[in-house]
Amino acid sequence: MPSTAEYPLPKKARLSAPPAPPIHSTQELTTAQLYALSTRKHRDAARLAVHRARTERDRADLTHVQAQRWLQEANDNLTKMEDELREAQNEYLEARSLTARLMAGTAMTLEESEEENDVEENGSERPKSGRVGQKYKRAPLITDLLVEMARSGELVGGKKLHEANVDINERDRTKFVNAMVLVEELWTEEEELFLRSPPQEIAESIEELKIITAAIGERCLVKLNEWEGRDDPTPTPHQKPSIVSVGIRARKAFLDREMKKEVSEGVNGAEERKEEVDVEKEEIQVGEEV
Repeated sequence: MPSTAEYPLPKKARLSAPPAPPIHSTQELTTAQLYALSTRKHRDAARLAVHRARTERDRADLTHVQAQRWLQEANDNLTKMEDELREAQNEYLEARSLTARLMAGTAMTLEESEEENDVEENGSERPKSGRVGQKYKRAPLITDLLVEMARSGELVGGKKLHEANVDINERDRTKFVNAMVLVEELWTEEEELFLRSPPQEIAESIEELKIITAAIGERCLVKLNEWEGRDDPTPTPHQKPSIVSVGIRARKAFLDREMKKEVSEGVNGAEERKEEVDVEKEEIQVGEEV
């Protein structure tokens, strides 16, 4: 039996990888160096690309944060402007209410002054500004002018009321125009058709003509009282539908309506701008989620 000395036991195999085969030529060495250099260049280029991508990402994050801050500032400014606009509108409404009360008192005083100072319909003489003997007539009433226009046929062809040929002092022309514009806003279609009837038909319906014109005159006074904010719009005994008082009050009401329209347009513009800001904010949020 052979001994262990003659047949030694095999050594355990090493766990490490076998060594690379030796390079036996200069050509193989040069090829390996070139491959390693190329690999290193690709690695450096990849690292540079990753660095640039991270820089762009950080810059985009910073831009996004700035955009959010600007959007928040714009939204805050818009809210502040809306609050200021709301305060201005409240102040305007308060001033309008005060002006309406003052104008109502002025109109009442004017009407009382007309009743006291103007002469009766048959005319009389009183001195004014150093002139004696000149006749002064009471300011014509809207009802009387409408009766005159209808009986003369001035309105048959669809002519505007303020274009009718009536005897009006030049200094009262603007008041007359405003009063007639108010009448055209308030008369009904049936009343307009009746007043534009031929003179022959008007002559046969004088009583109806007086009733219709009186209703129009009272409607003008009621509407003016409502616009001026009176608790009871019923005309007072001192209120008469004269072209002077109605024209002055109608002009003031028209101006108030225009101012209120401008304020309303300003509020609507601010609301539209707020909606645009909200849409932009939603778009940015959607971009973040994407």
